Amino acid sequence: LKDLRSVIMNRTAAGAAALRAVARLPQLDILQISFGADEVITPEDVAALSQLTRLKTLGVSRDVTINDNEPVPHAPEQIALGGAILAVAGKLPKLESLSLFGIATGEESLNALASPSARPALRNLALAPTRVTDAGLAALSQIATLRHINLSGEAEITAQGIGSLAQLKRLAYLTLPGENITDEALAQLAPLTALKGLGLTGAKKLSGRGLAALKGGWRLRVLSI
Repeated sequence: LKDLRSVIMNRTAAGAAALRAVARLPQLDILQISFGADEVITPEDVAALSQLTRLKTLGVSRDVTINDNEPVPHAPEQIALGGAILAVAGKLPKLESLSLFGIATGEESLNALASPSARPALRNLALAPTRVTDAGLAALSQIATLRHINLSGEAEITAQGIGSLAQLKRLAYLTLPGENITDEALAQLAPLTALKGLGLTGAKKLSGRGLAALKGGWRLRVLSI
């Protein structure tokens, strides 16, 4: 399998064994792996993926149903697993795209991804579910290479947290939980003149005045509220 560059494993039942197997393929560029809802995966199992130093795309998902009307599951073991994946991602020097679905992450996980020792190549980040906080957004603002951010889940963010993203001058697409986004918070994104797509699901606190204030500087092609 020396020529293998991409592995996609859908709803595999192999679990930890599958992770250990692909970790022995250091030439991989792409890894997409999905687990069953009842499959037990530990942070120790995930740690083996740090050997994939050529990896450019990493997607890990768990086959779960997320109901918008129910709280996002944030059991300690789920957050620990999500944190372990993000910690590994921070050690992969060529990783450009990272997505997690059905695996909870929290504020500390984002801090690990954005730590000074983490690698700076990441361009695309998608996490669902995650707990979005001001501190988490501040951590992401330190990853200057980010072009796409897609976060969904519980949100505890203010205008101050949104404002920290203004440092990402090359950010082109941004999706956040919109429940707490106000006109004041939206105004903090005005410096992001490269922004082409903005998604703020459930942004009931926004008014037309808030959107109108930004029309001069943005080049939005896609807006979802």
